[in-house]
Amino acid sequence: MQYRFYGAGAATCAPLDPACPIRDPRHLYDILTTLWCRRSCAPRLQAEWTPDNPTLGQCSITAFLAQDIFGGEVYGIPRPGGNYHCYNVVNGITFDLTSEQFLGEPLSYQDNPLQERAVHFAKEEKHQRYLWLKDALSTKLAAMADGITVRPFHGEDLPEMADIWNTVVQDGIAFPQEETLTVEAADAFFSAQSLSAVATDADGAILGLYILHPNNVGRCGHIANASYAVRKDLRGRHIGEKLVADCLVEGARHGFSVLQFNAVVATNVHARHLYERLGFRQLGTIPGGFRMKDGHYEDICPYYHTL
Repeated sequence: MQYRFYGAGAATCAPLDPACPIRDPRHLYDILTTLWCRRSCAPRLQAEWTPDNPTLGQCSITAFLAQDIFGGEVYGIPRPGGNYHCYNVVNGITFDLTSEQFLGEPLSYQDNPLQERAVHFAKEEKHQRYLWLKDALSTKLAAMADGITVRPFHGEDLPEMADIWNTVVQDGIAFPQEETLTVEAADAFFSAQSLSAVATDADGAILGLYILHPNNVGRCGHIANASYAVRKDLRGRHIGEKLVADCLVEGARHGFSVLQFNAVVATNVHARHLYERLGFRQLGTIPGGFRMKDGHYEDICPYYHTL
């Protein structure tokens, strides 16, 4: 891969913690490109943020996050309006993970003032954006540590995705759907979501999946809904936890502010315990809200999580 951020060629410093799975600043950049979003962008620039310019408004929180990982110092290039564009210097190596936002504008990396995180994070909104990005990165690293990658689906994934989805439908104890998906129907279904993602192992085998989409329209369009499915022979190995954790990150990245589950079956205790451990709150109980495969009815428990 050809990196275009300033200092990429020399950005080979290792993390302070030898156990950290991030290899160097270029590897960190690769991960952050999947996380930077309007949610993490500086408020004054959020209206201008687009996926085509993902580093816009991300400089200070990114530089201090890189400092957490690699050490060194954070410096700031003076900008109009009294702001500073932040970058990193580690053992004499200068790199700027968010330089691309300036679209080729020349920047001077000499004789710039040292930046203190206490000063930057005195702004609570900036501190909260930093904490969100740090938590999102931790979610990605936790999956990586277990050899799991959660990524958007590809066309070649569809047969396995359909099999995993259909198994849950046929079980008849968790999903409201009763019709299974052909590969052609799966293509249309998964493509129609705000995001359909799969969890894969180091060999590329699909372990599970999730879908993310609006729970409603118009004035309630900021609330998301999601569904999760894990390969039947791999249940109980915390793959579902990786899927839900990634979905929380991606829900915020896609502009949602709440993730709501409408119909968690009360007897699905493993899912309920997982959701509660990850911070979801139960809204109540709807008696007899789910018809089980054998025809009897079970209660459902709506849950929500702010993003």
